[in-house]
Amino acid sequence: MSNSLSFQIFDVADKIPLEIWQKAIPRHNLLHNIHYLRLQETNQGNKMQFLYAIIKEGDELVGAAYFQVVHFTGSQLQDYTKNSGKLLASVQNTILQLVDVRLLVGANLFMSGEKGIYWLKDLPEKIKAENYCKLVIHLLQTKKSLNGFLMTDVYDSDDAFSKSFEANNFNRIYEEPDMIMQMNPAWKSFDDYLLALSSKYRVRAKRCLVLSQAIVRKKFSIEEAQQFDGQLYQLYMNTMKQASFSLAKLQQGYFAKQKELMPDAYQIFGYFLDGKLVGFNSLFCIDGKGEVHYVGLNYDTNKETHLYQRMLYDMVHCGIEQKLQALHFGRTASEIKSTIGATPVNVHGYILHKNATVNRFIIKPMAKAIKPKDFVFRNPFK
Repeated sequence: MSNSLSFQIFDVADKIPLEIWQKAIPRHNLLHNIHYLRLQETNQGNKMQFLYAIIKEGDELVGAAYFQVVHFTGSQLQDYTKNSGKLLASVQNTILQLVDVRLLVGANLFMSGEKGIYWLKDLPEKIKAENYCKLVIHLLQTKKSLNGFLMTDVYDSDDAFSKSFEANNFNRIYEEPDMIMQMNPAWKSFDDYLLALSSKYRVRAKRCLVLSQAIVRKKFSIEEAQQFDGQLYQLYMNTMKQASFSLAKLQQGYFAKQKELMPDAYQIFGYFLDGKLVGFNSLFCIDGKGEVHYVGLNYDTNKETHLYQRMLYDMVHCGIEQKLQALHFGRTASEIKSTIGATPVNVHGYILHKNATVNRFIIKPMAKAIKPKDFVFRNPFK
């Protein structure tokens, strides 16, 4: 690619020339669709800002990208220094207290593994990565309110991105693994899946199903998502309160609106006990892959019925029924997800402060201080 790369930047989805964005993003790419991005923008209100970029080489359209902008303080990461010794943790926490920035985020904070960049032109990975870095640096230089940049969910296979980030002094941060389950095409029913488990895990699965047998699972229609939206949000907030770290959270009204926007691709399953909604999980089904989205729980019910474990088995059941190739379970509760057959895929991220001194002496040691919690990987299969 030549040096004639140029960027058109927009801060509101409705300002983007729709015909150009639609030309850049294929119709099947639902998570870059302008309507999906507009929903996120509307749901967040003033809680989060967004930036959109149309990328051209000369007069030729070559790509499009979106970014989220959030306020981030280092104190949000203090749980991740607990694995360090007492003295080291004290030093690390002192460094974390110095971090207070507006971060440009080059990923979707509401979807694991979803990067906000799509290239229309077929380019070598090295060129894509280099030009993405050019775009990020351009935004940091031209948007004075931005202090730094964060990219999450960079896979080991994204080698070109890693090399380009590191060549530009971006600091690597380590994240919890993405838990992904490859679906066996030989499984024609949930019983086939159970038979593939070792005796210990098959007994555990059947026990979970017995303990939760009083719970009724229902796939929500658009109307039901609208009816229960307030309760879905309260259950979602129950799980958010359990999270050790989160840069962003959904606002009420999201689940019904998302179901309205993607009635087939976005599925919500409600769990009822004695007629009361006590939990839900949600799933994007796109291009033969399942992206497990958010869950919500009544934790008292969960203790009695192992509801969360039941939800995981139901996702496997759903994946078999819909002939999905893989289920992405995301980056939390790694150990329990491994017990149903998900395996860890290493991911990392990158963070940069645009002030070179701050980046070297504060952000770099902060990045080194981030240590994901260890977990025991369980292989449930024979």
